[in-house]
Amino acid sequence: MNQTPTTTIANYENKLNHGFDVHNDFLNNGWELNIRDTNNFSYYNKNYPLDEFKVEINNKNIKITVPIIGANCEYSTNFTSYYLANEYLLMHLKNHNANLFKTTLNV
Repeated sequence: MNQTPTTTIANYENKLNHGFDVHNDFLNNGWELNIRDTNNFSYYNKNYPLDEFKVEINNKNIKITVPIIGANCEYSTNFTSYYLANEYLLMHLKNHNANLFKTTLNV
């Protein structure tokens, strides 16, 4: 069942209980929250200034933008489900952390 995006940062805490719970995962991995406006926020890491995970919410979808490691570019996609958007962000956060560790070790 797809959920239509109806949240804003103003009621973000309420939405965390409905499958869009990436906030603690990002904080626990050294990322910080940047709120642009009521419908747009991102997570950034001071150690990796070119890498930013972005979330843009409107009344039709949730646009997720993820950084591509080793390139000065990003990839964006859209979801209508908070659950799928959440899973996508977590997958890319884990991948990002794993690849950064390999890059640091020159593996």
